[in-house]
Amino acid sequence: VALALQVLALATAASIVAFVLVRQQVGRPLARLASLARRIASGDLAAREPIEGTHEVAELAREMNSMAQELETTRRALDESEVERTQALEQLRHADRLRTVGQLASQLAHELGTPLNVVSGHARLIEQDPTTTGEVKTSARTVLEQAAKMTKSIRGVLDFSRRKGERRVVDLVELAESAQATLSPLARKARAQVVVERQGTVGRVEASSQQILQVLTNLLVNAFQAMKDGGLVRVTVSERDA
Repeated sequence: VALALQVLALATAASIVAFVLVRQQVGRPLARLASLARRIASGDLAAREPIEGTHEVAELAREMNSMAQELETTRRALDESEVERTQALEQLRHADRLRTVGQLASQLAHELGTPLNVVSGHARLIEQDPTTTGEVKTSARTVLEQAAKMTKSIRGVLDFSRRKGERRVVDLVELAESAQATLSPLARKARAQVVVERQGTVGRVEASSQQILQVLTNLLVNAFQAMKDGGLVRVTVSERDA
């Protein structure tokens, strides 16, 4: 009986020791791994469980820590990529707004450029007219000065908004005729007659129509101002080797 009791006691003690060892070596680490898995699943990718050892539970812990590290790195890269994509989209929207503003400014500047040349031409004729009184001459000079300031501002807007895409195939004769029609009141005032001629079949070039029209307008106004008694202004479109 005594021997049986000793054997039972030893078995009980061994069972308790085995239970404690299993709980410490397996149960608690598995519970920590289960907690780690729940934290990772909830989105806490920075969670780690440093379980030391060479047994299978420790190996599993190291693999889960490595998986969490890779997931965290991937999420960080995705977040950075999303930020960059958002910034790129915002830059595109900003560039599109600038392009629209530039187009509107360019159109407005083109619309104002030719009328300002006409105003300047009339003011110049008034200033140079021998019958004009001193007060009127002063007013004409003021108009010329202010028109020159506006023209300079418009030129700055055009330089800012100009793009390579503005160039297209245009007919120089049609542009010359357009300038002729626009400046016809000023031509009558200067007693000048404008004739547009085409030599041969040339006339179509790749250029900015508004820039060419601006040049023609300036040349015609200068011609009117140079002819004190009026006369013929001939605009000839021809091809030259340059």
